Amino acid sequence: MKRCTYCGKEYGAETSICAIDGQPVQEVVSSSPVSKSFFRWKPLSISLIALAVLYWGVALLNLWLVRMLEQQGDTRKLRFLLWGAFWNVVVGALCLGGRRLIKSGSRLSYGAGALAVGASLLIVMRTWLSGLLTARNPFPVVEALLIWPWLIYAFIYASSAILKQVRAEQSGST
Repeated sequence: MKRCTYCGKEYGAETSICAIDGQPVQEVVSSSPVSKSFFRWKPLSISLIALAVLYWGVALLNLWLVRMLEQQGDTRKLRFLLWGAFWNVVVGALCLGGRRLIKSGSRLSYGAGALAVGASLLIVMRTWLSGLLTARNPFPVVEALLIWPWLIYAFIYASSAILKQVRAEQSGST
């Protein structure tokens, strides 16, 4: 029996690559149960896709509000909403790009994925802080509790995958 090195899915002896995440599968050396890591690919993947869809949906909502305000002749908030739409599109793209990079599985792609997710986290935190200081954020705790943990989770997942690869290379070379 073989098992995927990242998601833990079990395969027969003839399989060499995981059908879920494309990672190599290895022979199970002992019959003891494999310890499950807290950081898993499926929740990471789903959360990054959900965040991208959420941020792109909010960007579309911002653009719709811009159109409605233009029709009413109220131009005071247009710039704020347009910049909000821009940054929401950027964060969504960084989430999906980070997911794609992390899925690749090389040390370089894990690092680039961690940077993409970290950049999206910094953008989200900056806009949150800006909204908090200017009193434009009516629900300041919601974003910090619902968005940040998933981005931090993805960043830690990618960083720990890099460390696993480095440790595996070091133990293989000695």
